[in-house]
Amino acid sequence: MLDRPAIEGVGVYVYSRQKVGKEVGELVRRSHVGVRATDRAGRRGAYDNHDDEIARFLASGKNVISINGYGYTAYWSNERSSRLQAACETWTTPR
Repeated sequence: MLDRPAIEGVGVYVYSRQKVGKEVGELVRRSHVGVRATDRAGRRGAYDNHDDEIARFLASGKNVISINGYGYTAYWSNERSSRLQAACETWTTPR
C-alpha cells in the first residue's frame, strides 16, 4: 500500500494494544508516513465484533485493505459474506 501512490492511507486499524499509537511506517519497518495506528473505530470506540467494524467502514464508502481475509468473502460463511456485501451495497456515491 505504501508503494502505490494512488492509495492514500488515512488510517490503520490494529487489534494489538502494543501497536496502538505507533507510526505506521514503524510497524512495517519503513519511513514514517504521518499516520498512527489506532484501535478505535470512529468516535464510539472499538466494536466487540470485527465483522461489524468492517461492515461499518464499507457502508460509509471506505475501502478496506485487510490481511485478515476479508478481501475474499467467498471463503467465509454465507451469512458473513452476505452481511459484508450488504454493507457495500448500503453506500451510495455522493452526488
